Amino acid sequence: MIPAGRVTTSNMATFGLRLRLVRTALELTQRDLAERVGANVVTLSKLEADRTSPRPATIERLARGLKVHADVLLNDRSCAELLAGRLGVSLGPVSEDVEAVAKIVEGLKTLMRKA
Repeated sequence: MIPAGRVTTSNMATFGLRLRLVRTALELTQRDLAERVGANVVTLSKLEADRTSPRPATIERLARGLKVHADVLLNDRSCAELLAGRLGVSLGPVSEDVEAVAKIVEGLKTLMRKA
């Protein structure tokens, strides 16, 4: 079963933020993704704003629509690896990575606010 809902640890991204970061990194609009997964833009907007929690089937549909593994939407490390790859940056070993992932997520949040 795929877990869903908000992540409350302060240095971790929420599902909605990971979804938005991956979608924008892949240069897709909410409308593009909605069409790919058979959802409406309002639903995607609520998911990205963490105003609603996705069901496991929704997570799988979103992952397929984004052409990524569902873990990318559920796990900060997997998301950071995908985004770092898109940016041409490499991440260190997992044991040294908690702070690096948190910094990447914070940096991406800052970039998203500026965009």
